[in-house]
Amino acid sequence: MIEIYIDGRTFGDQGSGFSVLLRSEKHVWTRGILTQKMTNNQLDLMAVKFALLSIKDQSNDIGIIFKNKYLTYIFAKKADGTWKKKDLDINKELVTEVRVWCEMFPNLEFVHDVDNQAFKDLYKKTEDMISKKEAYFIKG
Repeated sequence: MIEIYIDGRTFGDQGSGFSVLLRSEKHVWTRGILTQKMTNNQLDLMAVKFALLSIKDQSNDIGIIFKNKYLTYIFAKKADGTWKKKDLDINKELVTEVRVWCEMFPNLEFVHDVDNQAFKDLYKKTEDMISKKEAYFIKG
């Protein structure tokens, strides 16, 4: 099982970005990614995409744990496996792109959890990476 914790947010004077913590039986890594100015919803979508791009074996059981309730609506599926939410709001292009990536992972589950200790650890690690200039910058 691979657990992926994601969170998009602003980093004070440094701008906006997202954090990803990937944890499996063999590995743990954290990435802090600074981006151009984006909304929190866009940052969370970018974090999902970045996390999935980081996984080589698509057959793994994967849980993406997030705080932003927006993702609950975007990635909810009906019993037949189709996406529940069809009206994709202003982020239509990015949502569609991330959903295509999600379809490549048959054992992918999204979990909404706002009180997980891993998020606190992720914040601290990311803040440290940014202050030490170890965070990556990408154009969204």
